Amino acid sequence: MEIWDETGGVTLQFLGRREIRGLDIGTELRAEGMVADNDGKMTILNPSYELLK
Repeated sequence: MEIWDETGGVTLQFLGRREIRGLDIGTELRAEGMVADNDGKMTILNPSYELLK
C-alpha cells in the first residue's frame, strides 16, 4: 500500500496480513514507523497506524 501527502509518498508493508479491516482506497490514516529504502522505494514495515475517518 502506498500513501501520499504534499511532501511525497511512502509504501506501507504489513507482513503476514492479507487485508486490514477499515483500510480501503481513499481511507485517511496516520502511520508511524522506521522508514527504510527497499529497492528504491521508501518503505515502513509493519507500521503503527490510526484510521482518521
